[in-house]
Amino acid sequence: MSSFQVTSLLIYIIGAFGAFGNINILIAIWRMKPRLKSSVLVGLLASGDLFCIVSEWQNATRMITGVQSYRFECFWAISPYLFMIKMQTTIMCAMAFDRLFAFTFPLKYAKIRVTNYVIACCIPGIVSGTFFIAYGASNLTHKPIPACNPPLAYGDHVGSVWNIWSVAINILTFVFSVTALIAMILKGRKIRNVTGYEMKVFQNQKRLSKSCAVMLVVFLSTICVTHVMIQSTRMFQFSEEVAASIETNAVLPAMISYSQPYYVYFWCSKLYRDAFKQQLAAVLFIRSPLKSSNLVVSSMRAFELTAILIYVIGAIGAFGNANILVAIWRIKPRSKSGVLVGILALADLISITFEWQNATRMITGVQVHRIQCFWMISPYLFMIKMQTTIMCAMVFDRLLALTVPLRYTKFRFHRYIVFCCIPGLISGTFFITYAAFNLENEPIVACNPPLAYGPAVANIWNIWSVTINIFTLILSVAAILAMLVRSHRIKSISGYEQKLFQNQRKLSKSCAVMTAVFLSTACVTTLMIKLSSVFDLGGEMAADIETYAVLPAVICDSQPFYVYMWCSQLYRDAFREHISMVVSCKLKVKGRVANSRPSVITVH
Repeated sequence: MSSFQVTSLLIYIIGAFGAFGNINILIAIWRMKPRLKSSVLVGLLASGDLFCIVSEWQNATRMITGVQSYRFECFWAISPYLFMIKMQTTIMCAMAFDRLFAFTFPLKYAKIRVTNYVIACCIPGIVSGTFFIAYGASNLTHKPIPACNPPLAYGDHVGSVWNIWSVAINILTFVFSVTALIAMILKGRKIRNVTGYEMKVFQNQKRLSKSCAVMLVVFLSTICVTHVMIQSTRMFQFSEEVAASIETNAVLPAMISYSQPYYVYFWCSKLYRDAFKQQLAAVLFIRSPLKSSNLVVSSMRAFELTAILIYVIGAIGAFGNANILVAIWRIKPRSKSGVLVGILALADLISITFEWQNATRMITGVQVHRIQCFWMISPYLFMIKMQTTIMCAMVFDRLLALTVPLRYTKFRFHRYIVFCCIPGLISGTFFITYAAFNLENEPIVACNPPLAYGPAVANIWNIWSVTINIFTLILSVAAILAMLVRSHRIKSISGYEQKLFQNQRKLSKSCAVMTAVFLSTACVTTLMIKLSSVFDLGGEMAADIETYAVLPAVICDSQPFYVYMWCSQLYRDAFREHISMVVSCKLKVKGRVANSRPSVITVH
C-alpha cells in the first residue's frame, strides 16, 4: 500500500471523529441560551473545522481512487476550503484575543454587543482569505500535483507566502495566549479584595478559559507540525517527489487540529459536557440524566437492535475468519506472518461466538449476574487480550521483516510464534486472575467485557488496552517509515536481499490496512468505555454505552478476511478457490482451473 493510501485512510478515520465532534458542538451552541461571545466564536471554528474535514475527505477519495489532480482544476475545486483555512486560523487567534480582552477589561467586555464583536473578530479572516484566493488565482499553472490539498493547490511562490502568513498568525495567537494567561494571574491577585459584579464576571471568564487554553495548546502544537513540514520542503530543497509527499502527509496533524475541539470541551467544560451528554443520550435512545422524559425511548428496543447487529456483523465475520483459517491451513510452507494472521482469526472467531451468546441473552431478556457471566465468558476475556497483543505482534513482525529481512528469515519458526504469543498469554492470565479476586454478584445489563469485570478492574483493563493500542500505532508508523527509508536504500542492492524486501513489502500492504481498521474500531470501543468511567454518566447510561461499545469491537473482529480479499493476491486466490468449492463450480484462478478438489498453495 502506498504512503498516500495510508494517509487517505487516516484522513477518513481522524475526520470521522472530528465530524462527529464538530456537529455536536454546533448543536450544543445552537441550543445554548443566551449565547456568549466566546461560544459563538467556538461555533464558527467548529463549522470551519467541519468544512475543512469534508474537503479533506474529497482529497482522500481522489488519492485512493488514483485520480490525477491538476493545480488549476484543484484550486477552483477547493477554493472554499482554502478560504476557510484562513478563516479558521484567524478565528483561533481571535479566540485567544477574546480571552485576553475578557481578563483585562471584564466589565467593558461584558457590555459589548455580541453581533458587533463577532463581526469584528471575523473581518481579518475574511480579508486574508479573500486576498489569498485572489493572489493564488493570478499565479496559477496547469501543472499535475499528487494530491488536491493546500498548499499544493497554490503555486510554489504563493504557497510559500501562504505558509509564512500562517506561521505569523500562529505566533500572534501564541503571544495573545501567553499574555492572556499572565493577565489572568495578575488580575486574580488584584481582584481578591474586590466583591460583587466584577468578581463574578472575572470568575466566569476564568472558567471559560480552561477549555480555550487547552484547545489553543493542541491547535498550536498540531498546526506548528504542519507548517514546519511544509516550510522544510521550501528551505531544504528536497526533490519534487519528496516535497510533494511531505506536504501531502502534513495534512494529518492539521486533521487532528480540526478534530480536537469537541474532545477538549468534553474534558474541560462542565457546561459543554452536560450538553454533549444530553445529545449522546438522545442518539442512543436512553434516558438522559439531564433532561425530562421526552428523550425516553425503550432501552430494550435499543438492546434488541444491538443484538441483531451483533448477529449480522458476526455472521459476516465468522464466514471471513473461517476462510482465513482454511487458507492458512492449506498454505505450504507457512510463513511467520501467516501463522500470526491465523491465530488472530481464531481469536476473532471465538470472540464473535461469545458475542452471539450475549446477543441471545439480550433478545430473550435473560437477567445476568456478574459472577455467573464472568466465568461463562472467561475464555472470551482471555482471548481479547490475546487478540490485542497478537495485533501488536503482527505490526512488530512487519517492522522486523522490513528493517532486518535477512536476519528475519533465519529466526526459528516455532520459537518466533511462541515468543509473539507470550505477552498475550501473560496479560490474559493476569486479568482473569485479578478479576476473579474482585468479583461482586450484582446484576448487569449484558454479559460482555467490560461489564463482566468489576468497575475497578474494568478501568485497568481499558487503560491497558489503550496502552497496547498506542504501542501498536507507534510500531505501525515505525514500520511505514522503515519501509520508505529501506525502499530508497535498496534500489542500489541487487539479489536475494532485494527479493526478500519486496516480498515483505507486499505482505505489509494488507497488514497496514488491517491495523488501521483495528486501531480505529478499537479506539471507538475504548473511548466509549472511557466516557462511561471518566465523565460520571450515571449507572444506567454508563452500562448502556458499554453495551453499545461492542459494535465497533465486532466490526474489528470481522474485518481481516475482507482486508486480505482486497489487498492480497495470494489470499484472494485461496478465498476464490474456497468459494468455488462451496458452490461446487469451477473457477479460473490465475489462468488455471481450480476444481472442487482442494489444492495446495505455496508462498515464499
